[in-house]
Amino acid sequence: MKSPAVLLILATLAIHAMTMPLLASTQDSGNVVSAPKSCRVRKEEADVYAYFLRSQTATNRLAVLVNSTEARDYGVDSLNLQLVAQGHGIPPDARADFAAKNKASCLIEGLPRISNLRFVSKSEINAVFAVGWAEFHKRYGHDSEVITLSRVGFNSDKTLALLHVIGAVSREGAAGELYVLERKNGRWQIRFHIQTVAV
Repeated sequence: MKSPAVLLILATLAIHAMTMPLLASTQDSGNVVSAPKSCRVRKEEADVYAYFLRSQTATNRLAVLVNSTEARDYGVDSLNLQLVAQGHGIPPDARADFAAKNKASCLIEGLPRISNLRFVSKSEINAVFAVGWAEFHKRYGHDSEVITLSRVGFNSDKTLALLHVIGAVSREGAAGELYVLERKNGRWQIRFHIQTVAV
């Protein structure tokens, strides 16, 4: 019988059909590389993360955030075709910025304090999941959620932002979504989103 961590990785790979497994070490797949030591998200990206985490994480649940972005090819152009069919669409400049930034992992820093948010390193979360979900729940609580984020892509005037989020609460409870956010009157808000994975 396979361990819970292995089952989660296999399920995510099957659904995503991508090269990077959920909650596993970043691996070189030809177009995705590990985080350079000097790569840190900029303030404009940190502002999007802070808005999202404050507005979308449950206040009664600890959110365990991996402190480096998830580098992969998210297939944003294919997702855009689905969105266009629904009457939405992502501008080409935002898609290009998102794709370019997500070729490498990057450290997440500069977020304001959020009471129900805990940062963990990729190596720490990998060590936890080498044991399994029971270890994760033992360390962080039964209702806790682990979250990995993409880099944030912007359109040219930085009024639209793209963000991919993967959240998991158990071996059978993981989901990924691509969010399109819009800045109005200096504040970010979610304009629409599309689910990319569900386990």
